[in-house]
This record gives sequence, structure tokens and C-alpha cells, in this order.
Amino acid sequence: MRFIVLLVSLLLLGSALACGNGDKETKNPAAPPIPTTVNPKAPSLTNNPEEIEVITVKVNSNPYLYEPNTYNLQVGKTYRFMIEGDAEFHTFTSTDLGINVNIFVETNESVDIVASKAGTFKLICIPHELQGMTGTIVIQ
Repeated sequence: MRFIVLLVSLLLLGSALACGNGDKETKNPAAPPIPTTVNPKAPSLTNNPEEIEVITVKVNSNPYLYEPNTYNLQVGKTYRFMIEGDAEFHTFTSTDLGINVNIFVETNESVDIVASKAGTFKLICIPHELQGMTGTIVIQ
């Protein structure tokens, strides 16, 4: 089972890398700015660790879901998402917020986020979205 999960993970990574055009000078002027600052595995986006709110996220495979599945954030505040993996590969992905964290089998990952634009944003697990593994990030 672990071999299959590793193989699928490598295939997903390979296809993601193959999708790039390799032209670093090409810019998309119509692309909207990313409304967050995302810093995976960063020690802190603020000088004061007491200003970081820690949010624990559990990813589950039976049934496929995030616990919790709704996150209420405030503009300008720093949040550290501590994501606890399980027996399958998952992602913690919000395209609109520029978040894409891979959670490999039985590992834990973290990502620091400073929300800079209010709105409601969709959260998905790329391989399990069709099985209902989605959530919502609300920034006020």
C-alpha cells in the first residue's frame, strides 16, 4: 500500500513539474495578485511568536475530510496551520490563496499564512476533492 501511495505521489509531482513551460520571463498580466503570504515550514512571519495563532488540521481518509473543514481568519493576522497526516497522501490546497501543501503518508506539515484580502475561499485535497474532501477559508 505504501508503495502505491509513493508511486502516486511521485506521478503527481512529475506531472506538476511537467506542466511548467520553463520560460521564467513569461508573465501573465491578467492574473490577479495572490491575497496571502504563504511560507511553508517557516519559523515565523512575525517577530513575536505570541502573535501567531496555531490551527491544528487533521486530514482523514475514512471518510475523506479535513477536521475542521471551515477556518475563520482575520486580515493581517498570522496563522500557523499544523496539518496532521494519516495513512494516505493528501494536499491542503487553496488556489485562490496560493496555498498548496503536500501531506505525505503518516507525516505532519506546517504552513504560515498571513491573510491580506477578505473573502471566502475554497480549500481542497487535490486527489480527494471528488470524494468530498473540501473546506472553506473565510477571511474577514
